Amino acid sequence: MVTDYLIAVYSVVKQWSELREYVQELWGDVAYGGLNSAVAGTVSNLAIAMVKMTDADIFENLSAKLPRVSDVTNEVEEVHNATLDVEEQFLIHTYRNLVDFIKDFQTTRSGKPTKPMPAEISNWDPKRNLQQASKHASNGVEHIQ
Repeated sequence: MVTDYLIAVYSVVKQWSELREYVQELWGDVAYGGLNSAVAGTVSNLAIAMVKMTDADIFENLSAKLPRVSDVTNEVEEVHNATLDVEEQFLIHTYRNLVDFIKDFQTTRSGKPTKPMPAEISNWDPKRNLQQASKHASNGVEHIQ
């Protein structure tokens, strides 16, 4: 079931990416080709509605039962109402951190961080045991158990 879920999510993300590219081209046509902005705005609203509908369908249909392997017995068990961290599956946190780094680097062009960056990464520990990390706070900040 987890594989089915991930395949469905990957497929949807691919479709969302294609939809995003199309909408981006529409706005390019507004800026450079004379397309009416009302048309691009309407299509953008439709695209957002499509993404929301797909998102609701996926989580309604696939999140009911997900199997997992027991740590104790090493047997497959069913987990009810389990959730997967899709951001983690698609490395979205890594992407966001990379974008932040590139923006910061482009600001100084010297390799030295801007003043806000050291404060943002002050508690980063490259030797941290990630197997002991978990998300407890609602703001997404990870804490060690």
